[in-house]
Amino acid sequence: MKARFEQRGGHLYINGRKVLKGWESFSGWFWFGVERVKDSDELWFGLVQGFVDEWGYFSEHELEDLAPKVWRIRPQDLGPQREEKPMNWKKIQQAWESGDGQIAVRLLESMICELGLRQSNLAEFLGGVKHGD
Repeated sequence: MKARFEQRGGHLYINGRKVLKGWESFSGWFWFGVERVKDSDELWFGLVQGFVDEWGYFSEHELEDLAPKVWRIRPQDLGPQREEKPMNWKKIQQAWESGDGQIAVRLLESMICELGLRQSNLAEFLGGVKHGD
């Protein structure tokens, strides 16, 4: 079943379920929590957009441990524009998988600049990788 995103009353809904929390990653994956698991402060049920869209359970604690590669989406930024992942992620992944790391890094740097992220975040994400490595 294809995930259907809509916004109602200033809130994001996926297939009619209200999104309570969301996370995003440099790898282009998204986690949308629609239900907190009973008796748990960290387990969520929701939609995970990665290689495929899939409903399932995930741990908030594990996502937070992946910072700065994964970060929480601000509530005001949750919106229907998240339905499709940006094409740039696909280009970066294709370049990386084809063995052209320099092009992948340049595309990533360009995207980071567009998003206004600091260079220190990029360096931390890349783990010290420099042009030509």
